[in-house]
Order: sequence, then structure tokens, then C-alpha cells
Amino acid sequence: MFDGSFEPFSRTQEYLDVNRRSTRAWVDAIPAGCSIRRILDIATGVGTVANMFMEELARRGHHPDLTCLDSSRWALELARRNIRVSPERVSFRCADVRDDVLPEGMDVVVWGNGIHYLKPDDHRTAIPRLVAALGEGGCFCFNTAFHVEATLPDTRAFYATKIKEAARILHSRGLQRVRGVERKPASQPQPASYYLSLVEASGLRLLNVQEYLVKGSLHFWQAIGSFHDYAEGALPGYPVPAAAEALVAASTIAFNQHASEGEGGDRYVERKWLSVIAERPPRRS
Repeated sequence: MFDGSFEPFSRTQEYLDVNRRSTRAWVDAIPAGCSIRRILDIATGVGTVANMFMEELARRGHHPDLTCLDSSRWALELARRNIRVSPERVSFRCADVRDDVLPEGMDVVVWGNGIHYLKPDDHRTAIPRLVAALGEGGCFCFNTAFHVEATLPDTRAFYATKIKEAARILHSRGLQRVRGVERKPASQPQPASYYLSLVEASGLRLLNVQEYLVKGSLHFWQAIGSFHDYAEGALPGYPVPAAAEALVAASTIAFNQHASEGEGGDRYVERKWLSVIAERPPRRS
């Protein structure tokens, strides 16, 4: 069920629901009359957000070309299998948003669930590059569940227990943490205001900012714990596959201890998703 990839998490109902809400809000916020002919999807991964965004556009009569960009060739192969866009309207590029040449003249740039992977210095490089890829009046859309406000105060015990129990499991298997391993940017979250300021400093005008509350089930938390990139950030210095296995087991322990219960008996741990769309203002004549 869990293979270390992002795919199991991307298939959880909570992930699908919150990204559907984001993509609908983005399309709703695109100014009327905006030309939508070319879309650039950054860090495409398995293609979930790209598919949803294109579907929302199609419902409104737009059928643009799509360029999928990811620095991982393996991720792009997954995207090739998953993207539901006519082959003549989609292309795939293996490139890093920080370093490589980006296609220009895009009407919309989408960055779903990936902006938190970069350090602040890289953000200051990448965001202006994305803005440069936009034509005048183009829009930049992104979302993330890895920002300071994503963790609600009454859920902190859940996260603390999860990490503590995962470390205990690893130690019980004779695995010790290697000291001095650098933490991933996603494990050092920035506040929402940081992302908004970053966007505005790049000359974009905010059109819509939302925070969506997600009620994560046990499977939701197990799935993200199984993702190797997440495990590497949550438990730096441990062997990554073993850390992921420990996080799946520890999620169960922490969930059983700290999950909230709804009126129907469903149990969950809440987390907030930040969703933003901004516009590159047209030049005044």
C-alpha cells in the first residue's frame, strides 16, 4: 500500500478534496477576459493538481496547452501516465525552477503543494523567475500545508507524540540518528505572511488568499508519514525507509491518543492548507 512515493498520499480523499477546493478558487479568481492559452505546472509530481486545474478550466470553456515541469524524471514518468490532457496539448520538461530556463509567455503558473520545498534564498531566486515566465495579466497560483499556521495549537501533542514514538521505534531496532544532517526546508515552515510578502515583493497583486481546514483521518496521516521525502524531513539523520515505516506506526499511536471525534464518530486531526492566487498586473498604457 505504501511504497515511499507521494502517490498514496495524493490519493487520500482529504488531499483530493482540499486541492479541488484550491483549484476551483484559483479559476474563479482569474480576472474575466484573461486569455488562458498556456499553463505551466511546477513540480507536477503525480499530476493531481494539474489534472484538477485543467478540468476546472475545461468546465468554463478553456482548453489551454499544458507544460508539466519537474526536476525528477521519475515523477515525470508518473505524470505521463496520470495526466488526463490530450497528448497534443501537453508537454513534459525535466527542469529545476531555481536554475533552468523556463518557458515564457505563460498565462497561468501553478505550483501545487511544493513551494515549501525551497529555502528562503531559493524562493528569492525562483519566484521572480516564475513571474518572468508569466505574460502581462497572467496569474500565479500555489498552495501548501507546510506553513506555521498549518499546525493548530490543539494538535501539537499529536505531532510531538508521533515524532517521539517514531524515534522510540527506530531506537528499539538499533537505529541511531546521525547528527549534523541538515533539516529540509519543509521541516522549518514559514508563516503565511512570509509567502504573501514574497509574492507581493515580486510585483504580483494578490487576488485571493484562503486557508482550508482539513480533517485528516488515520490513513491520511499514515500516507504522508510513509512518503520518503516527508520522513527525511521529519526524522533527519535516520535511514529514510526505516524512518518512514516508523512514522506510519507512530501515526497510529499518536492518532489513537490525540485525534478529535466528530458527531458521527469519525476521528481526525486537523491541519490548515494555505491557497493563494496572484496576478501580474498589465502595464498601464
